[in-house]
Amino acid sequence: MMQALTGRYGEMPPAGERRAPEVRVDLAETVVSAYEAWKQVAQADELELGYREALRLLGPYAWELAGATKRDFDALYSVMATPGSEQPDGVFVTAAFNLSGLAVLTDTGHEGIGYGLSQGKTLVVDNKVRLKRVGDYAAGDMALLGDAERFAEYSFGGVQISWGKTLFFGEGSQGGIKANFGWTMRIRAANCIFMNVGEAESIDLNFNRVTTINLGRIDTVWRLTLPYSSVLISNGIIGTVESPSPKGMNGYENFVNLGKVKRHWRPFTTFWDNITTFGNGMPAVEAFRDFVSKLLPKYRAVSSLLSDVQGFEAVAGMRDRPEEALAMVNAYDWKRLEVRLRATMNGDGRG
Repeated sequence: MMQALTGRYGEMPPAGERRAPEVRVDLAETVVSAYEAWKQVAQADELELGYREALRLLGPYAWELAGATKRDFDALYSVMATPGSEQPDGVFVTAAFNLSGLAVLTDTGHEGIGYGLSQGKTLVVDNKVRLKRVGDYAAGDMALLGDAERFAEYSFGGVQISWGKTLFFGEGSQGGIKANFGWTMRIRAANCIFMNVGEAESIDLNFNRVTTINLGRIDTVWRLTLPYSSVLISNGIIGTVESPSPKGMNGYENFVNLGKVKRHWRPFTTFWDNITTFGNGMPAVEAFRDFVSKLLPKYRAVSSLLSDVQGFEAVAGMRDRPEEALAMVNAYDWKRLEVRLRATMNGDGRG
């Protein structure tokens, strides 16, 4: 009897000393109860409100959540709808994870997972069903192993890696590192570094300050010349570049192609193309002289800077070790690379 009382109320005070017994919270039970209340108001198209409500319900237990274990999250998962449900249970999971002391969590694919993921957290989404939204407004590290319509939208920090199929990856982002090792329909990221090692149907560069490194395949590049604050370095394959440039060869000051472009609005595909013809009536000799004097040194410098990044092609094969892959991408000094690349692209020493 005494042992049972001690387990629930803590150590009993010495004889003659009176104090109210400290009632310990059953964290798993508390989190499940909060979830049961939360799902009564949760709506599939209101992720922000759902996240705020989850924080409101869980906030009073933040101290207890700091000591949460995998067992506590297993208890939560046991009462949730199965992965594939439109109910945004992933929003509640992320709120609990952000408040917890856990550094790493694996989710099997609950809708809205990763919403508002905090900096310093690592989330692996091992989903077998296609999700609508994963990682909105995330600042933490995420690995998406399955498919999602939208991934890492409006994210503003951390590393987000996808091995699955996505329709939109990083749209509206405000920071961080994105790496596509799978397939995506469209890259429309901004204010970040985007590395494509897989396949992308298109990339739209009409967004501010995105540095895109292509080591895989991009079928179509849109609006290459706007704005110049965005740059594209390709050592992979580009199917088509659709944007004309009014400035001739210098119009591509934000594009260095070390790989292959299959078709361009004007011939600008390989070293030989630049020697033989450039379009708009530019004589071959003039094009060659312009290429050698202005672009060839830039190409060599960029190629040297990308030598280390080429190693990340091996990370694409680490889908079975997502935490290790995230750690490797995180450990690289991307900021230094971006500054040096931009200084080389600008040609004036400014990063």
